[in-house]
Amino acid sequence: MVNITEYIEGKYPDFSNAAHRDLCIKALEKLHSRGIAHRDVRPPNFLICPDETKAYVLDFGFSKKVKEDSHDIFKSEKNEICHPNNKR
Repeated sequence: MVNITEYIEGKYPDFSNAAHRDLCIKALEKLHSRGIAHRDVRPPNFLICPDETKAYVLDFGFSKKVKEDSHDIFKSEKNEICHPNNKR
């Protein structure tokens, strides 16, 4: 596994920090506007740039392209809530 912080300056967000949360939410909103559901949102899957003006979303292993009008983007074919620990 590659630790991206070895190659890019930045840090993982602190979700108890409102500014970090807002940056991560903004990054997710951008993904959602392009029809992508990340489906594995947690601090290690974001990187905050050094000047703390932008967050980058990492690890798209569980992401899914969804229809724009889809309301069930977090459900699997079996209508179960998708989570990385779910075994199908």
